[in-house]
Amino acid sequence: MVQVVENPDQFFNVPEGVPTVCDLAEKNENNQFELEISAKERLSADVLKITFKFPNPEWYIGLPVAQHIILFKPAEVEGGRPVARPYTPVSPLNQKGSIDFVIKCHPLNEAFPGGGVMG
Repeated sequence: MVQVVENPDQFFNVPEGVPTVCDLAEKNENNQFELEISAKERLSADVLKITFKFPNPEWYIGLPVAQHIILFKPAEVEGGRPVARPYTPVSPLNQKGSIDFVIKCHPLNEAFPGGGVMG
């Protein structure tokens, strides 16, 4: 299926001087910030579209085209290391209040006996 985008400029330009979550979110000592999942949409048997909402609905993401965000899954055991994976957003750059990612989930199977670590 192909979706025709009526205003392709929305995918390439963010208005100058807009408030961005990357600039304004409260960050920890590692320059990381938390976002809450606000929606999950199943696109196929093993693919999800996940939407994270920003602390302020007026904020934009503020990432240049083709940039990614590293998403972290907390360590499963105390003292363990969190799992990190880079994902490129699929939402337009001028989308306010949230950011969308399409993520392939690996269920338990022979290729992934423990399932996907992040998916």
